[in-house]
Amino acid sequence: MTEKQNRREHARREARFAIKLGSEAAPSGEWIATEGLNISMGGIYCHVPHYIPLMTKMQATLILPMAPPEGGGDREEKVFETEMIVVWSDPEMEVPG
Repeated sequence: MTEKQNRREHARREARFAIKLGSEAAPSGEWIATEGLNISMGGIYCHVPHYIPLMTKMQATLILPMAPPEGGGDREEKVFETEMIVVWSDPEMEVPG
């Protein structure tokens, strides 16, 4: 187990789900469509196509798949609107180009 894993307060779970992010930091103020790659009680990990400064507040729409109802049927999705803050980035600074 790595040192970073030892410091985690909440376990991370692999999860794939749609996310739309909106912020003044986004180019031209548009929404960014991306995918959540894992999630925990402490946050969500996703890739975005450009650098977003740390501590940027963003509006987020999460589209989370839910387990199918008992007895079968179509899988449902739940939509959550929330505010998120960027607390980690790789690279840590904007790279030209």
